Amino acid sequence: MKMIKRHFLIAGLIMLCTAFSANIKAQAKADDKESARIFVQKFYDWYSVLFDADVPAKKGQLSSQQIVMKHSREFFSDNLRKALTDYYDRPLKEGDDDIGLDFDPFIAGQDLGAGLETCDVRQEGNKFWVDVHNVKKGRPKKEILAAGILAVAEVTKENGHWVITNFEYPPAGAKANLLAMLEDQKRTETGKK
Repeated sequence: MKMIKRHFLIAGLIMLCTAFSANIKAQAKADDKESARIFVQKFYDWYSVLFDADVPAKKGQLSSQQIVMKHSREFFSDNLRKALTDYYDRPLKEGDDDIGLDFDPFIAGQDLGAGLETCDVRQEGNKFWVDVHNVKKGRPKKEILAAGILAVAEVTKENGHWVITNFEYPPAGAKANLLAMLEDQKRTETGKK
C-alpha cells in the first residue's frame, strides 16, 4: 500500500511540474508578444516626434530617416540598418531624379495621419510581427483594430534585446517589404550605371 501511495505521489508531482512548466512557457510567450509590441511602440513614439520636427526638411538638412540611422542603433538589426544607411547615404548625381522610395519606410506613406498605434502581434518561432495602425494614440483596442494598418514591424531578439529586422506593407504583395524594396532599388541603380 505504501508503494502505491509513493507511485501516486511521484506521478502527481510529475504532472504538477509539467503543468507548471507549460504555464510558465505560455506566460513567457504572452510576455514576449507584449514586450515586442511595447518595443515597436517605443520606436514609433520616438520617431513620430522626429518626423513632425522634420516636415518639411530644409535643403542641406538631414532627413528624419537619416537621423534615425545615425542615432538609433538600438532599434534596428545590423542588416536593416546597413541597407537603410546605404540607401540614404548613396550619392545622387546632379540632374538624376531620385527614383528610390517615394514614401517614408517607417510609416509607409508621406505623413503620420491620425497617429501611430501598435496592436496585434503574431509570432512564428523567434520572429514577431507587430501591426502599426493609423489611429490617434490612446484609442480603445476595438478602434485601433478597425483602423488601417500602415506597416508591420518584424522584430526578433538579438543578444537579449529587441531589434526591428524589416517592415512589411500589407496588402501590397509578396515583395512589399522594406529589405526587398531596397534590394530592388540597388539592382536598378547598379544596372542603370
